[in-house]
Amino acid sequence: MFHQTTRASKHPAAFLKGFKGYLHTDGYQGYNQISGVRVIGCWVHAQRMFTNALKVLTKEKEPLSHTRSAEGLAFCNRLFELESELKDLSPQERYTAHLEQSRPVTEAFLARLKENKRPPSPNHLWEKPSLTA
Repeated sequence: MFHQTTRASKHPAAFLKGFKGYLHTDGYQGYNQISGVRVIGCWVHAQRMFTNALKVLTKEKEPLSHTRSAEGLAFCNRLFELESELKDLSPQERYTAHLEQSRPVTEAFLARLKENKRPPSPNHLWEKPSLTA
């Protein structure tokens, strides 16, 4: 077991020394500086960020249903709906179903993010989820 008393980035760097590939994390920034590692995020964390962003937005800005956060939340929710529908399948069947059903949702989400030419600002809560999702 790997346990440290602090969350300093030197600890994951030491633990992951020599590792190359994708690293699924909770968004902790300490992983971002590790050479050879591509950090990927968690859909639950993205969903929570979109939900929290919608809580702080006001209706004065624009109708909430037309915000990027509402759209991002809808993509996340669709992925979770699919996951629920696939829960009783075998691992291989689930994998195949994910390729057929979940992949188009994630590709549509990525395409939508790319359509939005204005880069997200890290200072705005309602834009932050698109940085991590």
